[in-house]
Amino acid sequence: MSKSLSEIKQYVQALYDLASSENILDKINLELRLFIAKTNEDLKLKKYLSNPIENIVSKKATIKDLFQDQLSTYTHNFIYIFLKKNELEILEAAQKYFEKLIKERKNVIDAKIISAIPLTKDEENIIKEKLATQTNKKINLNIAVDPNILGGLVIQTRDQMVDASLLGKINNLRQNVLS
Repeated sequence: MSKSLSEIKQYVQALYDLASSENILDKINLELRLFIAKTNEDLKLKKYLSNPIENIVSKKATIKDLFQDQLSTYTHNFIYIFLKKNELEILEAAQKYFEKLIKERKNVIDAKIISAIPLTKDEENIIKEKLATQTNKKINLNIAVDPNILGGLVIQTRDQMVDASLLGKINNLRQNVLS
């Protein structure tokens, strides 16, 4: 990847500002996700679009044909920036940053909960409410079940992780005994 993170952020910020002024942030985000999903599932397409030898005009025509009315002009132009510079592989990172900006605007954070057993809806709601109170943000829960943690929960938000699992406690105890 030859682009620096700050350059990518500048492109994304420009798209974000434009989409925000037009009140189409979610629409643009969905379009980017659609394009990325399609190119990730169609490896021939991804290889073709990522090939620096292929003609850019031909690549643009292919995208227009495949996505016709599914992508706005803003999204097409944003994709073309990365296509023209042969840096389509970083489009996914750009989309994730775009989505992060949208979540910040909406005051939403993602929280990943790992539980040894499936949680009830009531338990999910309690966790969501507690996290919302602690962070002063709306919470988007992603819940996974992993019996390997033996019991309890592992909670991840942004850069924080709370390991309240039985496995985590056993590992902490083991480290304390061995040190």
